[in-house]
Amino acid sequence: DETRVLIAIHHLAVDGVSWRVLLEELQTAYEQAERDEPVALPAPSMPWRAWVRALDEYSHSDVVQSEASWWQNALSVLDEASELPLRAPAGTCVAESETIDWTLDASRTRDLLQNASRAYRTRVDELLLAALAQALGAWSGAAEIAVELEGHGREDVIDGADLSRTVGWFTTRFPVALPGAPAAPGDALVAVKERVRAVPHKGMHWGLLDASRARRVRRSASTISGASTRRSTRHRASPSVPMMQAAATDPARASITRSTSTASSPATRCCYAGASIRRASRVKASSALSRPSISTSTH
Repeated sequence: DETRVLIAIHHLAVDGVSWRVLLEELQTAYEQAERDEPVALPAPSMPWRAWVRALDEYSHSDVVQSEASWWQNALSVLDEASELPLRAPAGTCVAESETIDWTLDASRTRDLLQNASRAYRTRVDELLLAALAQALGAWSGAAEIAVELEGHGREDVIDGADLSRTVGWFTTRFPVALPGAPAAPGDALVAVKERVRAVPHKGMHWGLLDASRARRVRRSASTISGASTRRSTRHRASPSVPMMQAAATDPARASITRSTSTASSPATRCCYAGASIRRASRVKASSALSRPSISTSTH
């Protein structure tokens, strides 16, 4: 009789690389136990908790913060890009959807994995992204296609960090604007390849910048809220004072008043809340991706 063991772990706890480590160690321990040998597993690498702490410290470094302008420029093409018509009509049910399966035969699979990659010196994911961008561009008429890519996240950015046998969720996600205008297959492939490879540090700093900006905005908002609470009593005795006059005599209230009047612009809102222009640019780069995007894995 065959005996099986089921192991289920939430994706928040492990990623694809972690599974390889876990299954390899389970197999090793099982074989050692079968031979009545002491279980001896490879030495563990850097703990995930230590990596998170080191990564948080790294996120404040100049090498990360200086990358904000690159993302702003790279994603500015999406400001004028048309949205993809992905939203289904109201009332659409899952039962009304359709799944289309398409399989490459052995010859085309060989072309994808070997021949085309050698001819243009590309990776398989770049070939697939070029095909995706051309298909969506022809369907929607959009010249730029916003996609969200994923990476394994175990990048060599922290000195001395060994993650070869660390179990955890390291996956990084970052946006890329792909050229979707009609083009010859070779030209389209080269354009997408250059766009993807231009992303610094394989997109890892995008998430660090976003998290760092969010922390600063929360701190700024908390500081302004506290200052407004302490100073608001100065205006309670004079309810007839016009709003703009009161704001002019109270910098904290002025920032809140102007923030409220520009609530439709996240970049302006952050600027008036006390964040710098550079932080506001990061917000704008992030908000440019609020339109629907295609999520793609590039592990």
